[in-house]
Amino acid sequence: MRKLFAFFTFLSFIVTCFVKLYQDTHYFKLENVTFRSSKLPANAKFTILQISDLHNHVFGADNDRLISTVKMARPDLIVITGDLIDRRTKTFDHVFSLVERLTAINPHVLFVSGNHEWGNGRSAEFLNGLEERNITILNNRNTQFTKGTVTLNIGVG
Repeated sequence: MRKLFAFFTFLSFIVTCFVKLYQDTHYFKLENVTFRSSKLPANAKFTILQISDLHNHVFGADNDRLISTVKMARPDLIVITGDLIDRRTKTFDHVFSLVERLTAINPHVLFVSGNHEWGNGRSAEFLNGLEERNITILNNRNTQFTKGTVTLNIGVG
């Protein structure tokens, strides 16, 4: 009886892990966070949309679900913070289509490489493709973003 209980407990654990893995790779979530700083004027408001860890996954036909969510968020700035692809990504068609659609929504799109970009043997080709699509790459660089009379200095070291 104990072995049977242990077996079903282990089986439940494995199933739970697979369900969690499936959800994490097939669904995305939008989370709103409010940030305040004494370095910004009290009336300064920016909507910064961060996209991270997509690992070359496509959400709906040609990322329609993701694009729809981005449009509804109406971001002033889009920041992609790594792992847009994974180490095994061979073709960048889906990713390049996604960033083209993002820049059509908002031309202010920044990118910071993650470990999967650096682990992909074609990272130079990938980064060049992003630059060709007017994505600002912040690997060890900085840039400025201005909205109204407020300028943000954005950089990654």
